[in-house]
Amino acid sequence: MIKRLITTALIGTTIASANYLYTDTYLSSSGVVHPYIDTGIPNRVSIDKLMKRRTVFSASLYFEGGKLTEASQKALKKIVEIIQENGSKPYYISIIGHTSSFTTPSHDIKLNFWSSLWHDIGNHRVSRDTISDRVNREIVSVYNLLKQSHIDTDRIYTENRMDRDPISTEAISEGREMNQRVAVALYY
Repeated sequence: MIKRLITTALIGTTIASANYLYTDTYLSSSGVVHPYIDTGIPNRVSIDKLMKRRTVFSASLYFEGGKLTEASQKALKKIVEIIQENGSKPYYISIIGHTSSFTTPSHDIKLNFWSSLWHDIGNHRVSRDTISDRVNREIVSVYNLLKQSHIDTDRIYTENRMDRDPISTEAISEGREMNQRVAVALYY
């Protein structure tokens, strides 16, 4: 009788707290809401406003050693040039940070505790908070470069999407590097 009571209580507790067992790694179609990651930049533009506009220019910006690559700097300058060419025509810019989901060699392998412990000895593990901070620094860097170019910051939308929108495979290092980007788009 006591065994049955305890089993029933454990099953009931598990079912009642099941919504806390899910993580943001499920597909977006599952209805699981991804947690919002604050970039530290206040958004004065809503995403709905951007969706009603036409994309004029977009580029993926990449960083090496914490600085924009030369090609990425040119793409950012192109956005500034387009805005200057169009004068007072209203524009909006989105700055969306992305990253790779790969954090350790055993990332995609589901190991038990002891296997994971022995496997990860000597491997550098990167936490999602550390990755999120890096993505936010890159977003802020792009934001500040646009601000220095006299772009109206009230027309900029920022978002940290982390690893939700990969553009390449995570199986090879080149693909993971492509996923670590800041996507910038200009809307009119």
